[in-house]
Amino acid sequence: MRPAVLGALSLIALMIITLVQWALWATRDDAARREMWVRRILPTRNELPEWIALAALAAVTEELAYRGLLFGIVASTNQNVWLGAVVSAIAFGAAHFPQGKRGMIGIGAIGLVLQALAWFTGSLIPAMIVHALANTLAGLRGPRQFKASAPNN
Repeated sequence: MRPAVLGALSLIALMIITLVQWALWATRDDAARREMWVRRILPTRNELPEWIALAALAAVTEELAYRGLLFGIVASTNQNVWLGAVVSAIAFGAAHFPQGKRGMIGIGAIGLVLQALAWFTGSLIPAMIVHALANTLAGLRGPRQFKASAPNN
């Protein structure tokens, strides 16, 4: 695949994922945002290097597990790539259950986007990179977003 096409597909996937993340945030009221457990794990400025490493590690392992292994097992066993994609997206969303029902659905949709990226590029590496970027950006945006939702603002 040409680098320009690979880059364009990856950028489109990142934009879609960012849009889903924004929609998940924008459709919650301030009270619901304050109750989100994820705010407890967001990095401080001093923790950014560790956050970036964790974001990359999570991306690599989740892509291997969901878009690689689980997708491959289901798709090859049933000879149905669509079933493999849906099952891996549902499992990916379910694994994020601490983010609530809405979060699991949104993250399942993100799983489908990442599966499509892996399918169209023929590699898990672009999905790993996009996933790591999305996680990193969420960690960078999160503290400001939660601060804006604080009761004294």
